[in-house]
Amino acid sequence: MIKLVVCCCLLVSYSLFAQCNATLKIAVVNNSPPYSYLQGSQYAGVDVDLARKALHAVGVCFEFVKMPNVERAKRYLAVGKVNMMMGIQYTDALNRSAIFSLSYRDNVQRLFINKAEFLKKRTLIELLQLQPLILFDTGQYAGPEIDYLRLEPSFSDNFQSVATMPQRLMMLSRNYGDISIENELAGQYFIREQQLTTIIMHPYLVHRDPVFFIFSRKKPILTQEQRQQFDQFLLTETEKTPRK
Repeated sequence: MIKLVVCCCLLVSYSLFAQCNATLKIAVVNNSPPYSYLQGSQYAGVDVDLARKALHAVGVCFEFVKMPNVERAKRYLAVGKVNMMMGIQYTDALNRSAIFSLSYRDNVQRLFINKAEFLKKRTLIELLQLQPLILFDTGQYAGPEIDYLRLEPSFSDNFQSVATMPQRLMMLSRNYGDISIENELAGQYFIREQQLTTIIMHPYLVHRDPVFFIFSRKKPILTQEQRQQFDQFLLTETEKTPRK
């Protein structure tokens, strides 16, 4: 009986060791709270915590790899230098180099404003009649309405591209812009952390689309069966907290 128990323990240990021979590398941009950020020496956030739980459930070894920006991470994923990314929206181009998980949350884009009178306007078109300067990120898809309005000659001068959310919201707080288009939770988080009390979130919904984890087609690490287990875990977790 003792020999049998020892043998079983050795098999379990070997199995875990074998899994760690191929460590899944997760690209993480650590300036994206509340989704991913560095807390002390550890990565944390909504996306990070869910990825960690799902991969533990599947039983694979993984590590986080710091990336300067999302575009660099996508290039690394395409060639297999990293194996997984978090918080990604679907595009046909990306689908050629990545395998998408089930969607696990929505990316909700809202208007953040610095003038209370803007709340009297219910739509973006109504707001544009006031000739505001709208700050936005060209790297973040904000939906077909924004794409159309940016190209409309009568409104094109109202849009200004600014690289990062902290820059946009700090500009907004100093009246170097009137409206900023941001992810709902990320914008609220930054405003709260920086105590930017002059900024208000407008109730108008700019755009909503699903968000996914993605795996490198070049080097996914996870087998098809493991990805199915990963998706099943996501399904179970997201059912606990229904989307808005």
